[in-house]
Amino acid sequence: MRDSTTFVPDLFGLVRRCGKPSCHCAQPDDPGHGPTLRLTYKVRGKTISETLPTPRAVRKAEREIAEFRKYREVSRAFVEIN
Repeated sequence: MRDSTTFVPDLFGLVRRCGKPSCHCAQPDDPGHGPTLRLTYKVRGKTISETLPTPRAVRKAEREIAEFRKYREVSRAFVEIN
C-alpha cells in the first residue's frame, strides 16, 4: 500500500447497477448507470472517494490534481538538490 506522500489523487468514472429489478440497468445487455466521476485520495492512510456531481466540480478537481502533481515534482527536485 502506498502512503499519503506517494499517492496521487485521481479521477475515475464509475458505472453501476442500482439493483432494482424494474430498472433498465437490470437488463442483461444494459450498460448500467453512469459513468459517475469520482475523486480518490488518501487521508491518514485511508482511501477516500468522493462523487463529483457537476462539471464545475470535475474541472476544480482536475485543476487541484494538476497543482498537486506540480507540487510533488518541485518537492522531489528540492530533495534531490539538498
